Amino acid sequence: MYIYWTAEENRKNALMEFKYTEDNLLEIEQYFDTVVSNIRNKNFEVKDSPDTGKVCRECDFRFFCSQNGIIKFKAKDIEEE
Repeated sequence: MYIYWTAEENRKNALMEFKYTEDNLLEIEQYFDTVVSNIRNKNFEVKDSPDTGKVCRECDFRFFCSQNGIIKFKAKDIEEE
């Protein structure tokens, strides 16, 4: 299984392969269900802040986080180029 990180600046690092087996498919499904449940319950708690200069700049929800005090960052960290 592959994921292509479209915002990755280094093309070599953009493609990420995940090895999986039938055994860990259940674990993946449970993780996905947890994420969906958190979204439905509007639980958007950020436990580990991302690199705001890179991640937040590429995120469509950066202004939501800023306005709601979810992640604090400086304006220069999220300015579009």
